[in-house]
Amino acid sequence: MIEDEKSVSKRNVSLVRFNPKVRNELVLRGLNALSEVRDANLFLLKGAGHSWRREFFEAIEAFKQVIRIDPYSLTAYCSLGVAYRKLGRYTESLETYKQAIRIKPDFAEAPECVNENETLS
Repeated sequence: MIEDEKSVSKRNVSLVRFNPKVRNELVLRGLNALSEVRDANLFLLKGAGHSWRREFFEAIEAFKQVIRIDPYSLTAYCSLGVAYRKLGRYTESLETYKQAIRIKPDFAEAPECVNENETLS
């Protein structure tokens, strides 16, 4: 067998046998290993994983990376706004939602989030 064929990336490893929590952790570890990749979807997944584990500071950094790669990602702005809100950073959360509205004025979820944040701040 050629050495390249032995690498983890070349093997078809099924994660189905792991419970969901362990599976998510394994996927996140793999994603962290790819941190130099400039794929917005990868960073969205990383941010979602951090949010899932209530690691909101890390989630914020991942969502900011998405925005650096794709400044029109409404999902990134909304996820970033949620992470800020979870940390009690309502002003930053509100600004993030307003940015989503500037990108897409008819964005359905953003006005609801803005109103909620204005009430909290």
